[in-house]
Amino acid sequence: ASGSQLKEFALDYNVRQMQFELEPAPMTMPSSGLQRVHNLGCYSQGDVPAFVLTCTSAGELCAFATAPEDGVPSHMASQAADSSSVQRKNGVFRACVPVSSGKGGLLSLAQDGEYVWLGAGDGKVKRFRGEDQRWEMEAEVMLDAGVVSLGLCADRRTLLAGTTAGTMFTLDAGSLRPTMLFGAHTAPVVGAAFGSATSDRVATAAEDGTVRLWDLNTYEATFQTRRVGQVATCIHVGADDGPAGTPGLVLTGWADGAVYCHDPFSKDNGQDGLVWSIAKAHAGKVTAIAFSELAILTAGEDGKLRAWTLGGRRCEFEFAEHSKAITAMLVDTEDPTRVHTCGHDQLVVTLDLKRKRRVTYHALREGQLTS
Repeated sequence: ASGSQLKEFALDYNVRQMQFELEPAPMTMPSSGLQRVHNLGCYSQGDVPAFVLTCTSAGELCAFATAPEDGVPSHMASQAADSSSVQRKNGVFRACVPVSSGKGGLLSLAQDGEYVWLGAGDGKVKRFRGEDQRWEMEAEVMLDAGVVSLGLCADRRTLLAGTTAGTMFTLDAGSLRPTMLFGAHTAPVVGAAFGSATSDRVATAAEDGTVRLWDLNTYEATFQTRRVGQVATCIHVGADDGPAGTPGLVLTGWADGAVYCHDPFSKDNGQDGLVWSIAKAHAGKVTAIAFSELAILTAGEDGKLRAWTLGGRRCEFEFAEHSKAITAMLVDTEDPTRVHTCGHDQLVVTLDLKRKRRVTYHALREGQLTS
């Protein structure tokens, strides 16, 4: 395929030249024209008539007739065989079946006999049955992102599907029931946080807007959520011995100034486990976040540290000790009522949350503190 053009090539051995040669023959398009970009295609396999199936960027499945005899290319068969013995013309367009109207069109294809499985850029996988000009959709499922690869397993009962979100699924070839096998970030990871006393779980956040909780015993993602079109900037996991109601909770800060809290073990808060959120915690990026015994702490690109009540998520007070962005924050391990911050203004500041005032600070003559 080259743009909207399709060609079938015959591989022949030239005895005189002592080399193999490829002879191209263009596929015949409809008289009205079929201007499509063909992303991929395959020859039909199994006990079905010979066809070339292609997937287009417009989300359509196209079928083209090929050679009626095994091993004979269509343009050679049409010359060798009498026209009356061939039931249908070779190398010509037969059907165009609308499959998906999502972005990217059709990106993956698997075929076995009269069954065709198609993966689309909008995350849908569909199963069609038919041949020639007769095609019927029998099943459909929605995955978490665009489906860029589909493969039929040897048992012909299971499909493997890969997505642009870095996830891999197994699909039942009949019902298309999905089971996630593996997930991975597809953009730089901006933070990782341990919250368990046994250190067998770690949470990660990435610039692609995904947040995952990993079981380090099996290296599987036991929880995942995603904010489409948003960039995560920091992450924190509530410690097992933390304030009541916070152990195991996953806190994330975002580039749009929002803060999200998820419970990866709860089934009462919807599929993504969202417990609560603060739409505009800071004017710019949220650069650091943590639980303390007294409040939820957030630090931002605006140079402010804010304390939010554990119950109502109301901003109780704020510190504006930094003149530039705060880059890191740490709750004191011996005195949890104190917190330490550093920033691009070359300052390290210690704050007392109970007295709501600065305790001390240290300054560098040159350079910026990043962590």
